[in-house]
Amino acid sequence: MALTSKYTTKRPMKIKDYIRDEILMPRLQKHEVLAVYDAERRYHDLCREMASDLITVVDASAGSIPAREAAIKALQDLGKRTGSKKRLLVYVPTMPPASNQDKMTDPFSVFGEIGDSFPRTAGDQFDQLCLRAKADQATEIRKVFAENTNPSFELIDSIGSGGGWPALRAVLGVESTREIIVALLAPTKAQQQRLEAENSWISEAMELIRRNFGVEIKTKIKEHASIRQELWRTLLFSEFAFDLPVALPPALASVPKASAEARQLVYSVCECLRNTNTIQPTYIDMAQQVEDEMNLRSICGGIVDLGIRDTFPFEERSFFTQCLASIDRDDVDECRAILARSTCSVWSGLGESQMQWSIVGSIVSLIEACGDAERELPRYVASQDKLLFFYVNQFYKVDLLHREFEHAVFAIFDLDPKLQPAIDQARRVYLELASKVQKVFIKHLETAGWPPSGMLSSTEIFDKAVAPALSESGRRVAYFLIDALRYELGVELEKELAGEGQTNLQAAFSVIPTVTPIGMTSLLPGAQAELRLAKKGPDVVPMLGDKEIKNVTHRMEWIKGKYGQRFRETKLTEVIKSNFHETIDDSVELLVVRSSSMDGRMETDYEFGLPSMVKDLQRIRVALRRLRDMGFQLAVIATDHGFCINPTPNAGDTCNKPSGTWKTLHDRCLLGDGTADVHNWVLSAEHMGLKGEYSQVAGPRGLASYSAGNQYFHGGASLQEAVVPMISVKLSQEPQEAENIKFQLSYKRGSTRITTKLPVFELSATLTDLFSTQPMYDVLIQAVAPDGSIVGEPKSGGPVNAATGTVSVEAGSSQKVTIKMSMQYEGKFTVKVLNPNTLTVHDQLELETDYLV
Repeated sequence: MALTSKYTTKRPMKIKDYIRDEILMPRLQKHEVLAVYDAERRYHDLCREMASDLITVVDASAGSIPAREAAIKALQDLGKRTGSKKRLLVYVPTMPPASNQDKMTDPFSVFGEIGDSFPRTAGDQFDQLCLRAKADQATEIRKVFAENTNPSFELIDSIGSGGGWPALRAVLGVESTREIIVALLAPTKAQQQRLEAENSWISEAMELIRRNFGVEIKTKIKEHASIRQELWRTLLFSEFAFDLPVALPPALASVPKASAEARQLVYSVCECLRNTNTIQPTYIDMAQQVEDEMNLRSICGGIVDLGIRDTFPFEERSFFTQCLASIDRDDVDECRAILARSTCSVWSGLGESQMQWSIVGSIVSLIEACGDAERELPRYVASQDKLLFFYVNQFYKVDLLHREFEHAVFAIFDLDPKLQPAIDQARRVYLELASKVQKVFIKHLETAGWPPSGMLSSTEIFDKAVAPALSESGRRVAYFLIDALRYELGVELEKELAGEGQTNLQAAFSVIPTVTPIGMTSLLPGAQAELRLAKKGPDVVPMLGDKEIKNVTHRMEWIKGKYGQRFRETKLTEVIKSNFHETIDDSVELLVVRSSSMDGRMETDYEFGLPSMVKDLQRIRVALRRLRDMGFQLAVIATDHGFCINPTPNAGDTCNKPSGTWKTLHDRCLLGDGTADVHNWVLSAEHMGLKGEYSQVAGPRGLASYSAGNQYFHGGASLQEAVVPMISVKLSQEPQEAENIKFQLSYKRGSTRITTKLPVFELSATLTDLFSTQPMYDVLIQAVAPDGSIVGEPKSGGPVNAATGTVSVEAGSSQKVTIKMSMQYEGKFTVKVLNPNTLTVHDQLELETDYLV
């Protein structure tokens, strides 16, 4: 049967279009200013043709002085427009400056420094651009440049534009050699049907493979499935062999592979297969199949360096081992390089693998941050004020990374034993640094006392941040009392709340002992003047004036006594309910919103509590939106204390009490009388800013407890426990713009069953407004059972914020998101993509578990 041209083929991109659309335009969009140097004047017309309403092109061909003046004016106009989409391209018909000295004499070098320049690297040379644009004609391209160092665009375009492979081009509807090969390996449904309906393309396919790869197809079965299978095996093994820095093992030496001349084409085809979302699952299946058929994992198991391309899944494990070895050698640069490659790896989409790499990334980030902080610490040890400045500006980030690292460790079901030494190293590095900082903190505590002079004490928060707003008639204030909101969590929360109005984060200093009954009482009206501690039998009781404030009921009664009918209190979990507005009268001007779930979960079940911290932060964000819609103008978020975590406590983390008569609070603080020793500080209550019936306060000098086995603790004196956030949010009353983004969630080409407890989903974000300037969007993703319970959430790391649980995705792109499913749940569930502010559903998938036994 004769073939006709009834199938549409697309024309290959011309080299001029490729350079404009794939090289110059992306750089111009990213950097706003681009200086194009072109001594051969090859790109002159191309650059001039790029001029438009949004792109100003300044051509220096006619003279450098007027051109520079025009470029400076265009640059000034660009700077006046915040968020402008305008761009500036400066065309310079000379060689680019090769040194700093050259830049000093080049009138246009400043534009390349402000933005970007072209050519920037050897990869920007014309011959390299042509090789990238026409990878499947690399041999012909090199031949042309060997004969003519400055070929025309037309000559380059003519390469590979002949009418070769007419049957293949007609059946597959593609043009270039690379596209034909990719289509043979991973055809679309329509292409598959046409391949099966025809057979005259087979001889062309055999010849194309022989001519381009230098190998003969051995199969005697002349049908697509057999040819495809052999082509996959040849291509994958060829890429592996080309990338291998050492000789192939003897068992693989005689396996057919492509000729050396085909190296670039092999690389190009394999990269296309790996990087095309619709083909990626097929690539993963075929690579795993070929690896098993050829027994590569066993045969190559002894090879340490497998190159940089992870053609097969066993190579990813080799790179993982190399990365861990680099951590052990303290070679952070090599580890970072391997991590960067792993992020782009096709195998990073496997849930278990992704989580293990995430832990490695957390380890490296923590070790790096500890190193940076340790180098900076000597500059801030001279006084208490300097140390506190160091904490709220730098060291809190170390605590954040430590918490995220521990979260990542506990989130994985089956920890690779190879990871344990690196995990132990990260914990050791953090605890050593934290202990150094703690030693300095206690030294200044003994000399300067507490709270720090001239700084915001938690006892002042209500009177300074809440009460003044309530003195204005009709002003409605929401006062959030969140138990155990550590400073670094407050920093992350403040970032998340930026879209709700004008936010302000301020460091405050909690009362020591840093325990809930005292800390929460310190946040009440009048606490600065009236808070004291009384002895009531065996108990330490916070007092405000002559009132005992033993519990939450007493605390709420105290506020009601001050504000009467203007006051109401509720739990955070109530505010996020859709009908909450019906329960609050318009006359309520002070609404206290309480939550103790973070502290409660951490004290009862550390491993469960650590990852669940994000829920309260998510609820606060939703609650603020609810309250704003109800007419509240101000929200103040405060906390009683922070906390410390030590997931692997040992004998050295337990401290004996000093001699004396003491009342123990939360295993970290003592009230009474006694004597300091090498392990404990003992200070007068007055020195610690405490009024009442106790003369002295004491606690461990280190990050230790008076009882063994505490993974989570507070109550004592440390930066982590006593420095807390106070966030105020002036809630915007402006109507919110409609969202201009569409989110779509997909799973394994439409599969409706998951076979792993770590399924990987694809989240894409498509703009519905072409003029939107917002680059990133946040969503929540939850797996929800039919009864409404959450049975799966994104694992932290990568696009997932470990503090808030939100997933960030760039407009016009997609992200792989691993969902960690509940170990106990099996059955049907729905994966929902939610707006983190309103909890409205963007997209959802109906799925069911089908775990392999």
